[in-house]
Amino acid sequence: MFDKTWHFCSHERVFQRGKIEQDLLWRIDVASSERIRVLKYLDGYNLNAYSLFGSEEALMETMWMREKVLRGNR
Repeated sequence: MFDKTWHFCSHERVFQRGKIEQDLLWRIDVASSERIRVLKYLDGYNLNAYSLFGSEEALMETMWMREKVLRGNR
């Protein structure tokens, strides 16, 4: 029953319900060879672990990603 409260669950479970009024969700598979390029692009729009989750752990992950992964490949 719809009770107008938020519920979090896996997207696979949501799709299994088959509700057409449910929000849309896209899954995009990116080739591993394009990983760095896509991460740089998303980070350029401030889409990273910290901007999405806001935790200290996400901040550390974002800093590490920028310093160790993205910086050497710019």
